[in-house]
Amino acid sequence: MKKVLRAVLFLAVAAALVAVPAQAQMKLDFSLFGGYGFNMSFASTVTTTSAFSSGTAGYWDAWQPFFHDPVLELKAGPSFGGRVTLWFTPMIGFEGSFEYSLAKPRFNEVNVADLEAQMDDIGYTSYFTITPEGGHLMKFYGNIIFNLMPSAQFSPYLTAGIGSTSYTIEPAINITHSGYSELMNLSYDNASALTFNGGAGFNYWFSPMIGLRVDARMFFASPKFLQNYDYKIFGSVDWPTDNYVTQSGSHMDAVITVGLVIRVM
Repeated sequence: MKKVLRAVLFLAVAAALVAVPAQAQMKLDFSLFGGYGFNMSFASTVTTTSAFSSGTAGYWDAWQPFFHDPVLELKAGPSFGGRVTLWFTPMIGFEGSFEYSLAKPRFNEVNVADLEAQMDDIGYTSYFTITPEGGHLMKFYGNIIFNLMPSAQFSPYLTAGIGSTSYTIEPAINITHSGYSELMNLSYDNASALTFNGGAGFNYWFSPMIGLRVDARMFFASPKFLQNYDYKIFGSVDWPTDNYVTQSGSHMDAVITVGLVIRVM
């Protein structure tokens, strides 16, 4: 994926440079922003190895969604980051962005409640711990910017680009019961996915050097989340740590950001 990103970014810069007239004066903008992301859809396809599916068929009903259903979800949340924009012409620029999102991956709340009730019913509350949510997202992306009114105080633009989203996945389940020498751990690997984005926004210039920037974008990725599961009781290893369950599919979110833009040249 890194090779693909490098190739796309190289072609984007090359295309922009071709469009630069010899007399053009480049401009450079820096912007810092805060925003909020609204999760539109999340990976919802679950695959389970046949051996694992049959081997866990006798587990309590409350466990089954964690092996067969898309229990991982994503909360909406705030984000912050920065952008560097190099304008090759008054109308065409290339931009690199970094965004850190506090939107937290979580387990489905209904499934968590059912499992907690089941563990309480069989007297496992003191041996059972669950981390229902936790983690974050980081996005790195490069975009082409098309300025629609480059010389105006109110300067709208369109943008499209490609990058990568890194998912830190912290929801987890653990059981430790010394009386039965019982140990169980369920967690997810962190993941990354190629990400496309597109949107629009505007700069409102208070002066030739300082302005307000408002930006709205849609992001699309296809992540794959691998579940780690291991279980043993009375010293017998029923399931060694491995990725028996995978949750994958499309992740789409809308992000609105507001920030300060500074023109340094």
